[in-house]
Amino acid sequence: AFWRTMPLPEAAWHGVFHAVSAFCNAGFDLQGEFRSLVLFEQAPIVNGTLMLLIQAGSLSYIVFADLAVRRRWKLLALDSKLVISGNAALLAVGTIVFMVTEWNRTLSETPLVARPMVSLFQSVASRTAGFATVNFADVHAVILFAWVGLMFVGGASGSTAGGVKISTVMVIVSTFVSSLRGATEPTAFGR
Repeated sequence: AFWRTMPLPEAAWHGVFHAVSAFCNAGFDLQGEFRSLVLFEQAPIVNGTLMLLIQAGSLSYIVFADLAVRRRWKLLALDSKLVISGNAALLAVGTIVFMVTEWNRTLSETPLVARPMVSLFQSVASRTAGFATVNFADVHAVILFAWVGLMFVGGASGSTAGGVKISTVMVIVSTFVSSLRGATEPTAFGR
């Protein structure tokens, strides 16, 4: 996909660099001038590949090993369940908040069919990857505030992502919900 905008050797370098950078959740800007990946806003191959690599790096080997061995939700370790459910919730909330807030702002010139992908990419990249396919100088203050919260959470323990970790936030949420229910101890997923 990079080959469409640059010579093949440079495109190959950009592909390899971005793949490693995405997995390590370290979104460096090779384009310069704070453009990040704005040129590839509507490129499904670039967006999809980077989202998968960012998620692979931010979910941790521990969760993937648990999924490979146990293969069923019911058998997964509590930590894996907390990380997977917390990650899904953060991705959904981030995508919806971005799409609703930016629909008539930074997404106004994006085709309707590409807006969900762009919003999902921003939600995935926000947690510590640092890539952007929109100009963040133009986003609403609500997005900046929400993205600080997503960056604060980060990824799973043992992952390449930063933050206080999904499992930590999920334990706090479980404690809060359990205390609202009047329970003496926090519980999650029946444990």
